[in-house]
Amino acid sequence: MRISLRYGKGFLQIENGTLSSMEEIAPKTAIGHADLDAELNRVLMAPVASEILSTSVTQDDTVAIVVEGSVLQRKARTLLDATLSNLSLVAEPEQVTIIVSSAGEAPLNHVEWDTLLGTPTSKGYSLVVHDPRTVGQLEEIGITPTHSTPVLLNQHFVKADFKISLGDILPSLFTGATGGRMAVVPGVAGTKTISRNLRLVARSNVAVFDVSTPACIDMLEACDMAGLNFILNSVEDWKGTVAEVYSGSPTESWELGVSAAQSLANVALGQRYDIAVVSAGGFPSDGTLYSAVEALNAGFQATRRDGVIMLVAECSMGVGPDGFFNGVSRSGSESDLLLSVESGFEVGMERARYFLKVLESRSLLLCSRMRSSLVEENMRCIPVRDPEEGLEVAQELTTTRARIAAFVDGTRTNPLVH
Repeated sequence: MRISLRYGKGFLQIENGTLSSMEEIAPKTAIGHADLDAELNRVLMAPVASEILSTSVTQDDTVAIVVEGSVLQRKARTLLDATLSNLSLVAEPEQVTIIVSSAGEAPLNHVEWDTLLGTPTSKGYSLVVHDPRTVGQLEEIGITPTHSTPVLLNQHFVKADFKISLGDILPSLFTGATGGRMAVVPGVAGTKTISRNLRLVARSNVAVFDVSTPACIDMLEACDMAGLNFILNSVEDWKGTVAEVYSGSPTESWELGVSAAQSLANVALGQRYDIAVVSAGGFPSDGTLYSAVEALNAGFQATRRDGVIMLVAECSMGVGPDGFFNGVSRSGSESDLLLSVESGFEVGMERARYFLKVLESRSLLLCSRMRSSLVEENMRCIPVRDPEEGLEVAQELTTTRARIAAFVDGTRTNPLVH
């Protein structure tokens, strides 16, 4: 038996012939839609708790469309084309501004985004690449009522009469789920707003599909303040097949999408394992160790205390933000890091806290492209060259009859142990 683990833009293999106790675990797959364009048009003409776009938008309205950061680049144009087609009944191209983000680990520039989206600028649409660091692009609209986060947003978004977002709904360890309100924070927010929200993440316990955390409440409040009117969100399985599409109210339609994402990601397990081999899901989920931390949840939930997790993540762009590197390398424990969060938060510390939590009760092996000395001395992991070597090391750390789980995509899998 051979198990394929996503790694960067390729795969690494595990030959399972001598490991009869290994179980391959994958999230559910979807049937998909024979004609995705037709399905998008159908849901746009039957939105959840909202009027259709041609009724909601008047001929005098300016419109902002946010392409939310979780949208997989191959699907961004499909969602945008469907939205623009519906808007064309009431709005001219010069009334519409498309906003995309320059944030992230592999940001695109204006020309790259325009090409990816089918050159909307050639048709008369405006395209704005949002940079959260550019103060001149931002306008403060107030502070969130519960946690007093200053809400600084892109001016083009704030000034638009009607606001739409396009996104994917994916499981997320740190925000519960993507999509919906994330088009506002972090989507079109400034660095100060994003940092304050991430500090809430760092100070709280987190869980996949928990959308009641302080950070999630903060996002929802910012979204309400910003006046997001309409969303178009898709839910796809781990192989890239679109399972469901939802449009309409940023609250009600998003909640339906989260339920659909849960049905794909939740996997019932009858036991805890001694060893978990976890792929972060390939690029871009494993572009940095910081981004790959999402996948650790699968291994952490599936293993016993003192078990072993092998994270398979290429990390072609290295560790990630300085706050993550400093948080892991300079903190003796999760509790030490919490003190640093209170005294001087840096972006990245929110994931460093979870990383340290895992290290306190599990042995962590890392199969990546990063330098072995960096992995061992700074990230406190055991470096391995490939999954086969990692399994040998893992079994030495446990028992000869170790129970092993192999997660083909840990980022999109939410194990539930019964």
